[in-house]
Amino acid sequence: MVQWRAATLVALVLGGGAASAESEFERYRREQQSAFQGYLEERDRAFSDFLKTQWEEMQVYHGMVRDTAPKPVKIPQAPKPAPQPAPELTPQPKPTLKPQPEPEPVVAPKPEPVVAPKPRPRMVAPVPPPLPEPPLPEPGGKRLKLTFLGHSLELAYDPKLAQRFSARPADAAIADHWAALSAADYKPVLEQLQGLREPLALNDWAYVQLVQAFSAKLHPRSDSSRALLNWFLLAKSGYAARVGYLESGRVYLFLPSEQKLYDTPYLTFDGKRHYVIRAKGDSGSLGRVYSYNGKYPGAERRLNMALVRALKTRGDYRKRDLSFRFKGKEYRVHARYDRNSTDFLDSYPQMDLEWYFRSKVGGAGEGLLEQLRPLVEGRTEPEAVNLLLRFVQTAFDYRTDDEQFGYENYLFAEETLRYPYSDCEDRSVIFAWLVRELLQLEVVGLNYPGHVAAAVRFSERQPGDSLEYRGQRYWVADPTYVNADFGMTMPQFAKATPEVIALR
Repeated sequence: MVQWRAATLVALVLGGGAASAESEFERYRREQQSAFQGYLEERDRAFSDFLKTQWEEMQVYHGMVRDTAPKPVKIPQAPKPAPQPAPELTPQPKPTLKPQPEPEPVVAPKPEPVVAPKPRPRMVAPVPPPLPEPPLPEPGGKRLKLTFLGHSLELAYDPKLAQRFSARPADAAIADHWAALSAADYKPVLEQLQGLREPLALNDWAYVQLVQAFSAKLHPRSDSSRALLNWFLLAKSGYAARVGYLESGRVYLFLPSEQKLYDTPYLTFDGKRHYVIRAKGDSGSLGRVYSYNGKYPGAERRLNMALVRALKTRGDYRKRDLSFRFKGKEYRVHARYDRNSTDFLDSYPQMDLEWYFRSKVGGAGEGLLEQLRPLVEGRTEPEAVNLLLRFVQTAFDYRTDDEQFGYENYLFAEETLRYPYSDCEDRSVIFAWLVRELLQLEVVGLNYPGHVAAAVRFSERQPGDSLEYRGQRYWVADPTYVNADFGMTMPQFAKATPEVIALR
């Protein structure tokens, strides 16, 4: 840079003026770009050469199982409190009435005008954010249209990225395919994909799904071509992505994660689990897998699966009617969920419970909060918690995951609003969200063997079952124990010590 400034100064002194300075800058910029492009090409050549010699059979580990204890198929109902006998009344003597003076006529005050309450604002579907326009393709380039989170996207790409992997998977064939992909003009596609992160509030898992959607559009009929393009684009995006191939000829993508993933086979590299990334329903043993014990330079990033922001989908809202009774009165609630959001959430591999409790709920949840908020306003903390308990206990029908899905499937709060049934952990997640949002009370999860509940910290000491956690007292609140108030533990878990799930 110093050399360029010196050359510019000489040009100005000699009378070259601004045009000469501009040409010097352009030449310097081209030289730097050329040097950087040469570095990238050399890095890809070195990595391609590495891939030709470093493959070996890898040990495949079966997916971890989260909780082997069976969940209750039928849930108990809390016993109704026994009616208390009416107290005996001692007859009292009738009082002697003294004559009262005639009251003076009372002039009724003029009635104050009745002010009609302001109507509550109606829930309006959020306007989807404007999406960045794809750059115009270079001569010979193409455009690709796809739908993601309900948004219609159009991406420009180099046709060389669409080349199909038709060879039988082997070391040299995969190395050659990497070299061919790296020879394409892939940078505009990466810029467009990464440019969608902020407008759509994509976390790492959503970004992976976006890359997969792009690859699937280019290779709708070739699983191996799709997996290799995913690997290439994610490695170029900085993720520690790897591929492995099976003796059957199938290629799979593997990625490391900061969170443990369950029921998902994995390979281990440098002591870190790399989980297989495959479509839901593509289950079963992988068999013998061949991969390489190395990584693309600069590709170090692990997936962070946490949902700390609600995705910005193009809302496809569906309504669900719910009802419950509390203290002899029936309430009806019209909840809604976003089909685009819940479709994305369904793609998630299973994680530890804490990530479901901590996850941000999408905009569809605001409608439920708005309808429940007037029902808890003006009530004491204990009464408001009991109302929310009764809502979750009785407004949703209970079935275990095995009965509803055929496999263990923890649900995010918004998914519980979509599916017809829910079990203990699903109810605990949505109950904890309601308590935090509507009452601003601290909640923890309680993980028993084969059962999940919650516990609430009140402002004042309360009766009933409780536990101490980090110097604070929390009272048991079980959204599955039908008609149970807080402080009541389901009988079969009364003597068990639960694991406490912190939500912060």
